[in-house]
Amino acid sequence: MKVGSTGGDKQQDDGGCCIFLTGASTCGDERQDIFIYNLETLDDHINRFDTDPKILVELDKRVKSDKQTQSIWFHELRDTWTNPETPVDAFELVSCVFHSLYNGLPPPLEFQGFLKHYGIPTYCDVGVSDFTVGDIPTYNLEVLSDHINRFDTEPEVLHELDNRVSEDGEGLDFWFVGLRKAWTNPKTPEDASRLVRDVFYKLYKGCPSIFNLQGFLEHYGLPTYWELPEEKKWGF
Repeated sequence: MKVGSTGGDKQQDDGGCCIFLTGASTCGDERQDIFIYNLETLDDHINRFDTDPKILVELDKRVKSDKQTQSIWFHELRDTWTNPETPVDAFELVSCVFHSLYNGLPPPLEFQGFLKHYGIPTYCDVGVSDFTVGDIPTYNLEVLSDHINRFDTEPEVLHELDNRVSEDGEGLDFWFVGLRKAWTNPKTPEDASRLVRDVFYKLYKGCPSIFNLQGFLEHYGLPTYWELPEEKKWGF
């Protein structure tokens, strides 16, 4: 089941990593009349959203999608819910569902609002620090092109990337094989970022690890999801 984009305009970009909705902020200070739930509550709401309409009342204050669309979100979450144990695990799962529903491009306001409503980390909050150890250099687009050409003959090319992402060995080879097949020698970091993002989504059937994608982009000095021009308009 797919859902269309939402219309209207509820956002205000303050130039930082924040999105402000009418009556709520999905990043930063919160209005006092909007309650923030938690992962345990989300699990409960997924199980009974279709029998208790009140569950969607508070969510209405954070997102602009109608209740029919919100119900689609919860139906899809129910079908894929694996009882994640941490908010970070929940972020990965919710991200996968939203990206699948919107063909890889979920409306940022809706996605971020939903995450914040249940106290789950947003794109503003997550990073690759969990996988980063030591003093790791940041490369650039030229180095990435070079690494794509020789990763299979010089294993040391992947050594430092090991410290930024959760994959290693065969997983990294999988990425670089996919990138080599799709590589079009992009001229700008922005174009390279889009190409890498598209390859990751194709390799993982629309559900790549956001942490690994971010870690890879940051390793090569490429814009992450919210740093691309088309995403900055949302205030990430």
